[in-house]
Amino acid sequence: MIAASPPVPTTADAAHADGGTTDRTATRGAVPWLGLALSALVGLAVRLVYTIHWRYDAGLKYDGATYFARSQGLLAGRSFTDPEAWFFRQTYSENAVHPPGATIWLAIGDRLGFHGGHGAQLFGTVLGTATIVVVGLLAWQLAGRGPAVFAAAIVAIHPGFWALDPTAMADSPAQFCTALLLVLLYRFWDAPTDSKAGWLGLVAAACALFRSELILYLPLLVAPVCLLASPTWRRRLRHGAIALLWAGLALSPWVGWNLVRFEHPVPFATGFDVSLGYAQCDPAWYGENTGFWSVLCSDKVRAQAAADGVDESELGRRTRAQAEAYAKDHLGRGPVVVAARVGRTLGVYQPIRQLHLSADVEGKEFGVVAAGAVFTLLTAVLAAVAWWRWPGPRRRLVPLLVPLLAGLAGAALTFGSIRYRAPGEVGLVVLAAIGIPHLLRRPPPETQRPTSPSA
Repeated sequence: MIAASPPVPTTADAAHADGGTTDRTATRGAVPWLGLALSALVGLAVRLVYTIHWRYDAGLKYDGATYFARSQGLLAGRSFTDPEAWFFRQTYSENAVHPPGATIWLAIGDRLGFHGGHGAQLFGTVLGTATIVVVGLLAWQLAGRGPAVFAAAIVAIHPGFWALDPTAMADSPAQFCTALLLVLLYRFWDAPTDSKAGWLGLVAAACALFRSELILYLPLLVAPVCLLASPTWRRRLRHGAIALLWAGLALSPWVGWNLVRFEHPVPFATGFDVSLGYAQCDPAWYGENTGFWSVLCSDKVRAQAAADGVDESELGRRTRAQAEAYAKDHLGRGPVVVAARVGRTLGVYQPIRQLHLSADVEGKEFGVVAAGAVFTLLTAVLAAVAWWRWPGPRRRLVPLLVPLLAGLAGAALTFGSIRYRAPGEVGLVVLAAIGIPHLLRRPPPETQRPTSPSA
């Protein structure tokens, strides 16, 4: 008699399909610290080589220079003001184009000894290295030791991560914050407590303080897991209220200040109005750059606002009004433009041209941007394998896709950009790491029944 093949080992979540309070450490094994540490060392080496040998000479480009200048103003006691107004006119002008997270982060780096533009770039490599470890822990939380090492190794060499680290922009901190949030989310899902709910809300709010569209983490990640993880409605409502309270505590200083320091209340940031203005005109709605942006879209409004000497909130109102008027006049074209924006962000609409646009606008090497797109495509394929072969309920994997959805929502409202999918790369990498073992695992040999001898 031929023995039946042993069952194929499943991931940790197959034994714990719907979350709950069971201790699942035994099913996923101990944290593979050695594998994570080796991946982090390799990733740090990659980041240092890229930063020192390529980005030092290029300097800070695009929004990175603005973030850095704003951090220097913060350190000099000028608070969150427009760095251009101070540099050119030595005047204070209140500024909230971006949320404060990246500015504060760069200021912290300066206090820790990472001075100047090069220091800011090196400080980014430190955070990027930490992201390697946190993403590995996220994969371990979901699927065990093997996927944890795979995930950390992918982040170590993925250009979609290390190319962002020395830019001094908000994308690299947003990736770290997203990975940390997802770790906390799954810890809460497995064993919900009041303190875990609070930390979940706090970190979700912190992510929004780096990139505005990540405010969607609160309704799309935090609220659903509070409803799913707790066994009773009383605990669900309590955990949701605690998460919301902690999120409010994190956001209220920035939001409250914005409500009183401008001519018109600014709930979060004026960058949304700026982005709307750059993306609603013929060059962004028709022709070869459909779905992208153009400075021509709002140049007249900005010039008039400068001549009138209005503050940033009034400029935002004027820009938004012009953008809304243009969109209303071209409603029939709207679905095409939105689809193009999403397609550019995903890299499926005019992929080569979008790579060139991203490299030119952000001052990056085309080869690096293209390599990042290849890595994203490969992780997406492996993510599909993980989704298909996942042994438990697939709702367990849904949170990994939310960061990508949040970025696509931001792109749909403004313009298509590869940077919008940066936080979403975290979930794709973890799913890819879960999919790799399924490709490497040999199928069990087929059992054969002995045939009866012919009569």
